[in-house]
Amino acid sequence: MSIEIIALAGRIASGKSKAAELLAAEFDAEHIEYSSFIYRAMDLFDIEHTRQNIEKMSYLLRHALAPDILCRAVLKRLRETRKRWVVLSTIRRAADLDGIKERYPVHLWYVDADQHTRYRRHVSSARKVGDVDMTFTEFQEIENNEVQRTIPLLKGNAEVIIENNSDYEMFLNLIRSHASNLIKASES
Repeated sequence: MSIEIIALAGRIASGKSKAAELLAAEFDAEHIEYSSFIYRAMDLFDIEHTRQNIEKMSYLLRHALAPDILCRAVLKRLRETRKRWVVLSTIRRAADLDGIKERYPVHLWYVDADQHTRYRRHVSSARKVGDVDMTFTEFQEIENNEVQRTIPLLKGNAEVIIENNSDYEMFLNLIRSHASNLIKASES
């Protein structure tokens, strides 16, 4: 069985997780979150999941061990999957896909939303420690860090760009439509 990958990129709170959840549930895709390997390493050492700690751990793994260490972890999971489709979320830089694109067809999708919308979603979801109390200025500062600045560069390479500024149901229907079209095209 040949695996195909939908790689999801986008700024903080653009809707990548919701898109991944829908694709996994409705299209029988396996969801691999790129950052899950960082979270597992942090959990091993009982390190709190703050944004700063996550970025430090990512930096440490990439710079102290190997620049492609997370890519290697993803490739290991891909070799173990039994699914035809895999959703790979939280892509932050083009290099995150380099070793993967050499072995599997990758379809890069970019999920986008304006900054104020994403800020409101980010604070209300409170996925990481400290998010609920974050000010808009702090959110803007996070988006100006080195890692976050690389994300918009992926938009120009995306096969699909999904705007997520308005109705949630419309957003989900766009994902369904793009996924259905991709699956049909791959079966031809």
